[in-house]
Amino acid sequence: MKKILSFFLFILIIATTYTYISSGAGISQSSVNEEDVLSENKRPNYNMGKLIIKTADGRQINYNVEIADDYTKRAYGLMHVKTMPADRGMIFAFDDEKIRDFWMKNTFIALDIIYVGSDFTIKHIAKDTTPHSLEMINSIYPAKYVIELNAGDAVKNKISPGDKIEFFKEKSNFVN
Repeated sequence: MKKILSFFLFILIIATTYTYISSGAGISQSSVNEEDVLSENKRPNYNMGKLIIKTADGRQINYNVEIADDYTKRAYGLMHVKTMPADRGMIFAFDDEKIRDFWMKNTFIALDIIYVGSDFTIKHIAKDTTPHSLEMINSIYPAKYVIELNAGDAVKNKISPGDKIEFFKEKSNFVN
């Protein structure tokens, strides 16, 4: 009896995990048509901003970033982007702080994914992610912001958990 119960519990966990992953890994659905969002020809217009990463040893690293601050922009992210200049990136701004899962579907460039808490402190860095991978890349800690930079930037610039960020929408203060 114990083996049968364990087997059904195992099946329930697998089914729940599959449903979670196939539903967009926790990104809430809206009235947005997913086929439109994911189309290479329908890339959203992003606001631009300035990102400053302040390292523990006092250095400041500056990036020009696209700001993904709504469902459509966050769902599309850097998909279908084939190259990205060295000083560019994207910041995903969410309304709440929670565990985040990202994937690399339709993403052509390797990225460093940096998870940031509501206190603007870097919590975790997933370095050198694999283009086109469907593997979930978990924040480990709750994050309100997620930054995507070219792969290797975190190592090259010695960006680490505990470092702080600031970012600003062009021409006006966005946060912090």
